[in-house]
Amino acid sequence: MFKKIYKAFLKNQWEMVFSTQDVEEYAKIKGMLMNNNIEARTKIINRNVSSIELISDINRRRSSTYNILVKVEEVDTANHIIHHEK
Repeated sequence: MFKKIYKAFLKNQWEMVFSTQDVEEYAKIKGMLMNNNIEARTKIINRNVSSIELISDINRRRSSTYNILVKVEEVDTANHIIHHEK
């Protein structure tokens, strides 16, 4: 019974396998996982970084970090795809 509960718990667990601030790199990795039938979720962290308010809008920048998560049982497969099929 404990094994069934543990397996059910693991099915709901997701682990980050890749993180980047480059949207093109994110799309490439996400596409590679999708092409290999790996279910992946994305967690996007937006961070506004601005200098003094008087500085022009050009100096204000917004950066996003894209974290790709996969199910715990697919972590090894996803890592192999990411790091060996680039």
